[in-house]
Amino acid sequence: MEGCDMRNAAKRLVAPGKGILAIDDNADVVFPRFAELGIEQTGDMLKNYWSMVTSVEGLSEFVSGVILSEDAIAMDMQHGKSFLQGLAAEGIAAGVGLDQADIALPSSEAEKVAGGLDTLEKRLTAHAAYGVHFAKWCMPVRITEALPTDFGYQVNAIQLARYAAIAQSLGIVPIVEFDIVTEGDHPIERCTEVTGRMLEAIFPALHTQRVDLAAIVLKPNMVTAGRGNAHFRNIEAISRQTVSVLRRFVPADVPGIAFLSGGQSPTESTANLNAINMAGRDAPWPMTFCFGRALQDPAQSAWQGQASRRKDAQRALMHRAKMNSLAQRAIYDPALENQD
Repeated sequence: MEGCDMRNAAKRLVAPGKGILAIDDNADVVFPRFAELGIEQTGDMLKNYWSMVTSVEGLSEFVSGVILSEDAIAMDMQHGKSFLQGLAAEGIAAGVGLDQADIALPSSEAEKVAGGLDTLEKRLTAHAAYGVHFAKWCMPVRITEALPTDFGYQVNAIQLARYAAIAQSLGIVPIVEFDIVTEGDHPIERCTEVTGRMLEAIFPALHTQRVDLAAIVLKPNMVTAGRGNAHFRNIEAISRQTVSVLRRFVPADVPGIAFLSGGQSPTESTANLNAINMAGRDAPWPMTFCFGRALQDPAQSAWQGQASRRKDAQRALMHRAKMNSLAQRAIYDPALENQD
C-alpha cells in the first residue's frame, strides 16, 4: 500500500460513526473467559466463535475494522480464509494484533515492554501477503509512585515507533497503542501526568523513525483514576482530563484516536466515550472506540458456545457496536440500552 493509500485507510478506520472491534486475544487469553462461561476450551470452539464474530451481517454500519489474533489468522489459513472473506464481504478491514508476551526491562524489572519486536517484520510481511491491512502493537504501562521511570517512557516510545515504521514500510497502517493499566488507587491527576508523558515521548520517537503521522491511528487509554480509587467512575473528570491531555500532546495531522476500554464494563466504556466526544466536539481529530472485551463480553455471554444461540450473540455484538457508534457521535443515551 502506498503512502496516500495508507493515509486513506487510516481515515477509513476512524470514519464518522465507526470504530474498531479488537478480537486479537490468543487462545491463552480467550480460554479462561470461555471457562467462566462454561464453554468448552477447544480449537473448534475458537473457530466457531471467531467465525461468528467475523460474519455479523450489517456490522460494517458501525465497525470499520476488526483486529484478529495471530492464532485466528493461522487458523484461517487452514480453513479456507473464511474469517477474512467474511469481513471483506461486509466491507470491513482486517487487522492483526502483533504484541507478544511482555518482557521486563533489564535495568527496571518492575517495568515491561511488549515482546515480539525482533520477529515483527517477518510476521507482518506474511500477514500483509495474506490480506491484512492494519496492525496493532500495544505497550503496557504500570503506574506507581515511582513508575514509569524516565527510561521506561523512552523505551516504550522507541519500541512503538520502531513497530510503526516497520508496519508502514510494508504498507500496513499501524495502530499505536499504549495501555496505562488501571490497577492501584492513584488519583486521576497521576494518570493524566503519565498519559501526557507517554504522548510527549511517543511523537518525537515517531518523527525520528520517519513515521507518517497522517497514516497511523493512536490508541491510548482513557484518563481515569486507579480502579481502587473512589473516583474511578467520575465520568465528568474522565472526559475533561482525557480531552485536555490529548489536545496538549497529539498533533492535528493524526487521522484519529481510537480508545481502548481499559477493563471498563461495556456500558461504562460507552458512556465515557460519549462524554469525551461531548467535551471534545471541536477537537482536530475524531475520537472513537477500539474495544475488545467491552464489545465481546455481551456476545460471549449470549452465545455460551451453543450453535442455537449464534444469532443472539451476533445481535448482542451489533447492539454494543451501535451504542458505541452513537457515543462516537456524542448522541448516546443510556435509555437506548433496553430498546434493541
